Amino acid sequence: MSGNIEIYQSIEGETSIEATFDNDTVWLTQAQIAVLFETPPQNITMHLKSVFNDKELFESSTCKNFLQVRKDGKEYTTKFYDLDVIISVGYNL
Repeated sequence: MSGNIEIYQSIEGETSIEATFDNDTVWLTQAQIAVLFETPPQNITMHLKSVFNDKELFESSTCKNFLQVRKDGKEYTTKFYDLDVIISVGYNL
């Protein structure tokens, strides 16, 4: 992952999101989008499927796999969604 990472936290300190910036956009995982909109990840899954099935956006141009190293030292590939997807999901919630 070559982008910068920034952490956003609400004034109350209740919501904290680590956002990845790369190629002039922000990238969030499904779990991060759920935290952002304070909804269960299952709702995000439902809306992501709808956005891509309805061809509102195309997964091939709005999703990207990033390699992450977790606390256990193992590397995992995680799917991230760009700002267009984040806005679309938020609009549909």
